Amino acid sequence: MTGWVEASRIEILPLDRFPSDHDLLDAMGGKYLEDFTAEYARIARHLARLGKQETALVCYVGTPFLGHTRIQVFELSDGKPVAGPYLEFPFSQIETGVTEIQFRDLLGNGEDLLITHEPFAHTMGARGADMVIRRIQGNGFEVLWQAPLELSNLASYAPHQDVLNPPVNNIGQPGTVTTATVEFRSTGRRSEPVWKGKISFYMVGREAPVQTLEVEKACPWNGDAFEPLQ
Repeated sequence: MTGWVEASRIEILPLDRFPSDHDLLDAMGGKYLEDFTAEYARIARHLARLGKQETALVCYVGTPFLGHTRIQVFELSDGKPVAGPYLEFPFSQIETGVTEIQFRDLLGNGEDLLITHEPFAHTMGARGADMVIRRIQGNGFEVLWQAPLELSNLASYAPHQDVLNPPVNNIGQPGTVTTATVEFRSTGRRSEPVWKGKISFYMVGREAPVQTLEVEKACPWNGDAFEPLQ
């Protein structure tokens, strides 16, 4: 729940309910068993409801001795962690592969969806950050929606600045900078992402944008995923 909550509705969980860092790294195995990697590893823990299944422990794991961070799902068997599916994110220049993680029941069915902010930088090209909504199921992750929160493409400029229609098609075009926020708007039991952004057009030799579009688009659930932004 996001917002103010009555203290009586908050459940305080004992620390011994959660496996230690050592137990989690042992369950992950591989490079995470090495002393140097384990000593400097940092783990953020999240509890997520995966449909009708028991609550899963989802961890974000990082260490300076690996070129990536990882979102790792654990199931608990007799109190011991068993590593399940995971996602790995390479570092984006000086940023970690994920800068924000949250879980929200957007479908109104008691299932927590994973929402991440993921920076990216293409070589000699666009750079920015995406919001990605995923479902954790079975042995993997399913992307249900993805849209940019920031997208700068100033590595090249179009010879003529033609504004495309619909306006969202201008996102990522040469000579544009896009910034956006996403809010989740309730529609009955569900909540749908609403993308609100500004798309600014630039030309060589001019610091200020020559034109800026303000765009808002709701992306409702279509039965399988949220409708794409573009």
